[in-house]
Formats: sequence, structure tokens, C-alpha cells
Amino acid sequence: MHLSALRSSLSSKVRKISFSYCSAPLNRYQEQDERCRLKDQEVKENKEPLIGSRARIHKLIASQSDPLLAKEIFDLACRQPNFQHSYATYHSLILKLGRSHHFSLMHGVLSCLKSHNYSISPSLFTQIIEIYGDAKLHEKVLKTFYTILEFNIKPLTKHLNYILEILVANRNFLQPAFDLFSLPINMESPPTPSPTTL
Repeated sequence: MHLSALRSSLSSKVRKISFSYCSAPLNRYQEQDERCRLKDQEVKENKEPLIGSRARIHKLIASQSDPLLAKEIFDLACRQPNFQHSYATYHSLILKLGRSHHFSLMHGVLSCLKSHNYSISPSLFTQIIEIYGDAKLHEKVLKTFYTILEFNIKPLTKHLNYILEILVANRNFLQPAFDLFSLPINMESPPTPSPTTL
């Protein structure tokens, strides 16, 4: 009876040792798999901003009727790691802010755009000139022409023609308009004097 109990105890200890030996590698493999999973998730999160794709952000900003909310979305996306707005997003937000007369915010986004190496459409500045012209902000209309040069963009003839038309409509800007017309600026063709400048 004593011998039987001894054998039973010994057998139980062997089973425990065997289970411990087999489960230890299994636990290590599970821990390694978990570490690899967490690492892959971390890498994925670093590559894919939580806020969404550039196309999604552009669509979200473009659809906003509130320009200030659109600017908040823009700023929030800017703070996400590894995220950079598309040119289309800059274009949409600049015009949205300008048309709502948030000119200081518009200028800030325009300055931000300048720091990126995007190919900028001349139509952006055409629309900015129109926005300032409609708001009767002749000084800003004039300044926009020099902003075009600061972006290392070759001004279009229609840029200068439109600016001149806006400036000469205000007698206080006749001299600046004449000075601008006289500048030796390399453009695709000389500006065409409108009847109001003759």
C-alpha cells in the first residue's frame, strides 16, 4: 500500500514536470507572437495617420460650409505624424477662407503652401486676385502680384491685366498701376492696356 502511494506521487510529479517543460516554450512563443503583433501594429499606425487619407481630408474640408471648421480640420490633420496635405486641400481651403473674408487665415495657409514643393496652378492666384478685387482691397490686389513672384511663378498676362483693371478703378492707385505696368517683368507676352488705362 505504501509502495502504491509512492508510485502514484512520483507519477504525479513527473506529469507536472512534463507539463511545465512543454508549456514553457509554448508561453515563450505566445509572448513572441504578441510582441510581433504589437510591433506590426505600431509600425502600421506610424505609416497610416489615424485621421485618414489625404483624399478623405480634402473631401471633408471641401464639403464644409463653415470655413473656420474647415481650418480646424486642416490644423488637426497637420498635427498627425507622417501626414501632409495634398495641393488640392490647400487650394480648396485658401479659396474657402478668402471668399468668407478670413484674409489673415488665408494668407497663413498660403504661406504654409509656399514651404512645400507643390506645382501651383496659376488659377489659384487668379482667383485670389478676384477675391481681393471684389472686396475692394486694392492694396492686397497689388501685393498679390508680388506674391506670385515670391512663389517663383511666371505671372500670366491675364494676371497683370486683371490687376491693372482693378487698380485703375481707384484713383488712389493710378500711380502704383502705372509703376506695375512699367516693370520689366518677364512674362509670356506684354500686358494689354485696357481702355481705362489709355
